[in-house]
Amino acid sequence: MLSTSTSHPTLMKEHSKYVIIHLDIDCFYAQCEEVENPSYRDVPLGIQQNQTISTVNYCARLRYGVPKMTRVSKAKEICPQLVIIPARMEIYREMSRKIFEECIAEKIYHQFHGECVLEICGVDEAYVDVSDEVKWRLQHVGDEQQLSSSSKESLNDEREDHEKSMKHSNRIDPNQCMGTKIALSPKSQDVSLNIGSQIAQEIREEVFQRLGFTLSAGISHSKFLSKQASKKKKPNGQATIYSESFNDEINPLDISIIPNIGYQTREKLVQQFHILSIQEFRGLSYLNIRKCFNSDKLASQSLNIANGKYDEDYDRVVSRGPVKSIGSELTFLPIHNSYEEVDQKLRIITQDLAPRIQRDMQRNNKRFATTLTLKYCHGGYFDKFHSKSCRIDSKCYYSSANNVTASSHQTENTIHSRAMLLFKETVPLPFKLQRIAVNVSDFQQNHQTSTGVTSSQKRSLPSSNSGQQSITAFLTKKVKQ
Repeated sequence: MLSTSTSHPTLMKEHSKYVIIHLDIDCFYAQCEEVENPSYRDVPLGIQQNQTISTVNYCARLRYGVPKMTRVSKAKEICPQLVIIPARMEIYREMSRKIFEECIAEKIYHQFHGECVLEICGVDEAYVDVSDEVKWRLQHVGDEQQLSSSSKESLNDEREDHEKSMKHSNRIDPNQCMGTKIALSPKSQDVSLNIGSQIAQEIREEVFQRLGFTLSAGISHSKFLSKQASKKKKPNGQATIYSESFNDEINPLDISIIPNIGYQTREKLVQQFHILSIQEFRGLSYLNIRKCFNSDKLASQSLNIANGKYDEDYDRVVSRGPVKSIGSELTFLPIHNSYEEVDQKLRIITQDLAPRIQRDMQRNNKRFATTLTLKYCHGGYFDKFHSKSCRIDSKCYYSSANNVTASSHQTENTIHSRAMLLFKETVPLPFKLQRIAVNVSDFQQNHQTSTGVTSSQKRSLPSSNSGQQSITAFLTKKVKQ
């Protein structure tokens, strides 16, 4: 249950005008398969990418203790009855686009009155800045007292709400966890976050009603805090971090969750200052923090976030437009001194990459990437990547001087041959290889286009009257294609 300690004055002062929602699709790859085939909801399910189980459903996670990002052999050892399905990335990416760019975008841009900003992060996460919508509702729905009263009428005991959410991890009907009851703090005077919680509920219900997917959500005054809140009631739940609960919620957490604190920086802080928690980090002098980061900007930003201050560079929700790079990655059992095996892995990667590049060209005025980057890793999942880049010209994408678009197969062959040449030039014998990735970037195009981000742009989106689409039919159609 979210606590209510002494308020944090800096947080309240800095954050009062912002209301930010973090949305996270529950076990996304596995949920795509569950939506298509509901029988998977009651069995432990894992999605396989090479020799790794990249994600598992909550049945596997909670009933049998199968973690994500584990080897297939280890996962089967933990749970012999685990059902394993090869990842279908094309379908997952397309469903991500429909959830965020169509369903959620339509909701916040066409049905809300205030101007919202949507920032999509990867395939299964997004931030929504609903500050302007909250302001509109405060001005038009009623005064603060009425809104507080309305919020209290819809309160549900947080412990009961959390128990329902946990039951849903064993695939209870999501309608039992959703509806109008929201776990809000009746003691909180921060009405804006109560309204933000209601908005988050509306967005989650929209996605479930139209597409059948459940999301978890976090609501607070910054991106950092809203993301921490969204972790509290997974799956299919939502939580709010209020100003008065900041200390109790954030202080005990590990310093590694602070932006800019990676493995090496964390090790410096632990070894030099013997700290582990955010509370201990906040007790350090700025000079000591600066020594660990070797950067005034990073030190200042990390300290601001740890102290609950809104950091404009990190916390501002920004619509990103078209992606800046397109890539694909494989993790596999170690390869020793075999260029032939590397060639086979690169072929798998480019077979995934080429059609995605072609679709990007179609959606973004035939823009094309001019840089190809090969990344490789000698060790396992947590080891460091090395990289090498080269330039690629339009011949990779166009088959004639008349700008006739090349086939996906032609693009695949060109990227494959360039990537293999880079690898041979960069990695001499003998070598050990366990991960490899290829991405393209530095796009050129005829003119800039945007992919949907602020309500002022008002992109053309499907009408809300179109009704619920059959995701099973959609997925089946994609598989047949």
